[in-house]
Amino acid sequence: QTYVDAMSHPDTGIPQLGPDISMGFSGHSAVVWFMANMLGVSGGEQAVRVGQQLMDFGAFAGASGREVFSPGEFDLYQFSPEYCGGVPAVRRSPARAKVSMVRSPSFNADPPRPA
Repeated sequence: QTYVDAMSHPDTGIPQLGPDISMGFSGHSAVVWFMANMLGVSGGEQAVRVGQQLMDFGAFAGASGREVFSPGEFDLYQFSPEYCGGVPAVRRSPARAKVSMVRSPSFNADPPRPA
């Protein structure tokens, strides 16, 4: 929930598209935000993996039913109502802070390493 709160924040979260797509954003905006705000996410490939993991978790979905996260400017996504109810879940001061990434098997920016 913490990630969704931070990503959907109206002032410091992923820049949203406006009234045409409620709580909507582009894949490009998400990737830029992940790299700027999530510890351990420093490159585009890591950011795309994080986007896919968040989609798989159900934090957001492709606006056109897309099931694979893509970092394109025209690839559109919406936050899932069950996580933010269509309304930002938190109201914090606009001060930007890095989101600490919890390293776990279910949410990891780094690919698995061969044994």
